[in-house]
Amino acid sequence: MASDVSLIAAATVVVRRWRTFVFIPPAIGLAAAVLTLAGGSEFAAESVFAPQGSSGITSGSLSGLAARFGVPVPGAETSGSVDFYAQLLESRELMVEVVSSPYRVFIGPAATDSMTGDLTEVLGIRGDTREERVRRGLAVLKERVAVSVDIRSGLVALRTAAPWGNLAELINRRMLDLVGQFDLQKRRSQARAEREFVERRSEEAQRDLVLAERELEAFLERNRSYHESPRLTFEAAGLERRVEMRQQLYSMLAQAYEQAKVAEVRDTPVITIISRPEGSARRDSRLVLNALLGLFLGVTLALTVSVIVEHLAARRAEAPEEYQAFRQAREQSVMGFLSWLRWRK
Repeated sequence: MASDVSLIAAATVVVRRWRTFVFIPPAIGLAAAVLTLAGGSEFAAESVFAPQGSSGITSGSLSGLAARFGVPVPGAETSGSVDFYAQLLESRELMVEVVSSPYRVFIGPAATDSMTGDLTEVLGIRGDTREERVRRGLAVLKERVAVSVDIRSGLVALRTAAPWGNLAELINRRMLDLVGQFDLQKRRSQARAEREFVERRSEEAQRDLVLAERELEAFLERNRSYHESPRLTFEAAGLERRVEMRQQLYSMLAQAYEQAKVAEVRDTPVITIISRPEGSARRDSRLVLNALLGLFLGVTLALTVSVIVEHLAARRAEAPEEYQAFRQAREQSVMGFLSWLRWRK
């Protein structure tokens, strides 16, 4: 019942103050549209990529060997989640590199209608020092970059906006290249750590194999007819098994060492680009959206103003002395503000 009364009261306010709702919302919506047009429409470029899973040797035989010896292998657990790449794209270090990278932007139909420079120069970002321009460029870039992830499919979507379509595509491509470079360096660093680990374990396994072979050789020289003794036969079988195990371990480590050497110099891409940014730039005008938001803000403002006016009118009828005090205070505030303006002049 109370909600019905509230709705009726709100409808009554709207009907009484219909002029407010006729003029304020359209005026604010029109102002939002004009400001959007004055700011100019932008272009947006999009790309989608999938991080590749780790192909390092730690996922195979080496991880098993490391677990057997109780030694943690560097990089055994890779950070290949899409969340990691989303944070990398939005990191300050990567964005500073994007702002400082050179671009050649075509701003007209003719081939000569182009300009070259880093992002601060192309976008006309001003500043007294290089650091200040880069800082302002970072703020501008963060507003024009959007990253979204799809956990189920393992895809990362990158959206970049700029005043020109080819600049939006260039920024998007530069960010993808930087992610690839970072990931490639990370994989190489991981492979180098794996190679060093395998190299140490391979040397130890070789020494253990040599010792086991010498023990077996010494036993055979001392016991040329050990087959006639059950105890010596059992001891010889144990020594042979030890040599065989050391031989298998050394062979596996030698193979893993060769794989690590190859992985250390591998330069294959580490992210798979599903959708390239080239040719994806589209005009990203938000005229309609901003106009609708302006209308909504106007309706809210009109309703607030109408409620305040209705409340003041009610207080004027119920408590004329209180309303008169409010009018005097309002007039004094206005006079004080006008005096302050004249003093400022």
